[in-house]
Amino acid sequence: DAHRVWLLATHLFSSIDGHTGAQPEPDAPESSEGAPPKSTGTRAQAFAVRAGARAGFRPLRLSTRGAKLLAEFEGLRTKLYNDPAGHCTIGIGHLIHRGPCNGREPAHFKRGITAAQAYALMQRDAQRMANAVNGLRIPLNQNQFDALVSFTYNLGPGWTGWNNDLRRLLRARRFREVPRELMTW
Repeated sequence: DAHRVWLLATHLFSSIDGHTGAQPEPDAPESSEGAPPKSTGTRAQAFAVRAGARAGFRPLRLSTRGAKLLAEFEGLRTKLYNDPAGHCTIGIGHLIHRGPCNGREPAHFKRGITAAQAYALMQRDAQRMANAVNGLRIPLNQNQFDALVSFTYNLGPGWTGWNNDLRRLLRARRFREVPRELMTW
């Protein structure tokens, strides 16, 4: 159920052991006594930051903990089924095609799959979602990354390219507001 997944993502994003994201960029010093911050970077650096080359960004992979939580929340089904959105699915939320199962699915899925095959499909799908989250080029800690991969696993990677409030909050590093925004989807 999608609501449980959003709860998981919100929980992961919020349970960050006192860390609310990557450290501030070095070219954004804190102001002293209410004065505006002084610019310490070049125009090229400022442009690079705006363009998405975020200081401190490093690509991450879905953690073992994140994969276990994702599998637990998705559940394992070795036979074809229609997910809550009415799409033909198998395994751990692996989309076969949009729309309900109709008998025209590939034979290897019609026969069902093993748990090992389901986990392999989940890993492949999760990697695609991780690539989409990494494509945002936003410095995240592991919990935040896992939460966004879980969110993307259910919604699909398209949201990362859309102009939306979640993406704006992440790019502005307003991490404390992200859990609330996740709940609006």
